[in-house]
Amino acid sequence: VANMSHELRTPLNAVIGYSEMLQEIAQERGEQGMLPDLRRIQTAGKHLLRLINEVLDLSKIEAGKVQLSTEGFAIAPVIHDVAGTLQLLVEQNANRLEVECAEGLGYMVADQTRTRQVLFNLLSNACKFTERGIVRLSAKRIGGEAGSWVEFRVVDNGIGMSPEQIDRLYRPFMQADASTTRKYGGTGLGLAISRHLCQMMGGALSVESQLGRGSVFTVRLPADLAAIEGTEERPGGSLPAEVDAVLVDALES
Repeated sequence: VANMSHELRTPLNAVIGYSEMLQEIAQERGEQGMLPDLRRIQTAGKHLLRLINEVLDLSKIEAGKVQLSTEGFAIAPVIHDVAGTLQLLVEQNANRLEVECAEGLGYMVADQTRTRQVLFNLLSNACKFTERGIVRLSAKRIGGEAGSWVEFRVVDNGIGMSPEQIDRLYRPFMQADASTTRKYGGTGLGLAISRHLCQMMGGALSVESQLGRGSVFTVRLPADLAAIEGTEERPGGSLPAEVDAVLVDALES
């Protein structure tokens, strides 16, 4: 499956490209009646492409064919770029997205593309499972014996999860439960992929949630992956004690 990426993506990208081109032609000719159907083709094509990409990403991870491309980059611009990309999804459920970048955030050395992918997956989930609420993305730098870490936190006041649902959360092709899959759709791969990618970059992904009150997903990545190679320190799976306060603050904001 991992070797089929090109064969699957190429024809689908052609469908998406032609639908965009036909929309431009229809607008130039004043054929407004064709636009809704052409937009549906484009939307369905992009949705299918996302699903295919998730399946391929998981298969590549399991086959050991994912290679990290490490580079230095400023953290705040990446956060704001991801938030801007998701603005339409935020508005779809009448949510509000808040972004908080702590002072001294600076730069990190990691795989920028994979870091973006993790943040995108977490924010997409938060927006999908929250209606008329608040989704908050924050980032800060924290210390450690083997060097500094960058902590990203995605907080929402959406449907939340029970302890039993959290136990199933990172299993591929599974969401919290069957009713969630039926109502919200999706492959159930985003979180499994995100956790794998965090671990590959020397970090961790953890979650704290309360049913009906919301969820907090925390990503901790080394600020410089090369600086901790050969050490045993890794960010733990538990979250700080202030998680409950964060949930309450998100609900009351």
